[in-house]
Amino acid sequence: MAGWYAVKRGITSHHLFKGKPERLAVWMWLMDNVAWKDTTHDVKGHTVDVPRGSVCVSERHIATECGIGYQVVRTAIKRFASEQML
Repeated sequence: MAGWYAVKRGITSHHLFKGKPERLAVWMWLMDNVAWKDTTHDVKGHTVDVPRGSVCVSERHIATECGIGYQVVRTAIKRFASEQML
C-alpha cells in the first residue's frame, strides 16, 4: 500500500490518547489500514464489499498487529465510536 495521510500535531494530547499509547496505536493502525477506495475482501469464501473509508478486520487481528490485548482494542473502538470518531 502506498500513499500518505496527515496527522495533526498534538494528537498525543487528545483526551482519549493522553496516557493511553495503546489507544493511539489502535487509532493509527486503523488510519493506516482504512480503504482509500472502494474494494472487496474475501472473508471465509464470501465477498465482502468494503467502501472507501472503511476497514474489514477483526478486533483480534488489530490486537495481534498492535501487540496489545484484545480487550484494550475492544475498549478503544467503543470509545472511538462514543466520541463519534468512527
